[in-house]
Amino acid sequence: MQLRQIDVALLQGERWVKEDPWSPTPHQQLAMIHFQQWQLTDDPQALALLDRALQQALDRDPRSHIRHREAGNLCLRIWRMSNDQRYLGNAKRHYQAAVKLYPNGSLNHAQLAWVLALNGDASEAVEQASEALRLDSLNPHRDQKLAVQRLFDVEPPTDLAGRMPRFVDGDTPEQRMELLRSGDGSPNLLK
Repeated sequence: MQLRQIDVALLQGERWVKEDPWSPTPHQQLAMIHFQQWQLTDDPQALALLDRALQQALDRDPRSHIRHREAGNLCLRIWRMSNDQRYLGNAKRHYQAAVKLYPNGSLNHAQLAWVLALNGDASEAVEQASEALRLDSLNPHRDQKLAVQRLFDVEPPTDLAGRMPRFVDGDTPEQRMELLRSGDGSPNLLK
C-alpha cells in the first residue's frame, strides 16, 4: 500500500469509527491502517495512533480472548520488526489476558508460552507450555488440537538477525510446547 492509499484508508477508517463508535471493529481496522502507515514511514506517531486505536477496540470488547490474542499477534509482529521491547511486553500482556478470558484454550496458553520464552521467562514458559499440552490432551476436537494449529510469530528483518531471539518455523505448537517443556526449545539462541 502506498502513502496516498494510506491517507484514503485513514479517512475511511475514521469515517467507520464515527458511523459506529461503539463497535470494536472499526477501531481495530483503524489500528491496522496505522500499522501499515508505520511500516511505510517508520513514524513513531503512527505507532502511537495504532496503540490508541487498538486500546479503543479492546475497551469496546474487553471479554474477547480472540481480540486480545489478535492484539498480541500485532504487538509481537511490531516487536519482531522493530526490536522495541515495549511491544514484546504488550504482546505478553495481551496473551495473558487471552488466557485469563479463556483459560481452557490450549492455543492461548501455547502462544503465551512462546512469548514468555522469547522474553526470557523460562520457568513461566515451561508452566504455560505444560498447561497447553495438558489442555490439548483433554480436547476431543481434532480441528482444535495443537498438532494442527500454528503459533503466531514472524521472521525478523535481516538487519535485526542476531540481535533478537531466533525465529523458529516448521513445527507445530504441540512440538514447540514439548520442546519448551523439556528445556530444549529455548528461542534465545541468536542467529
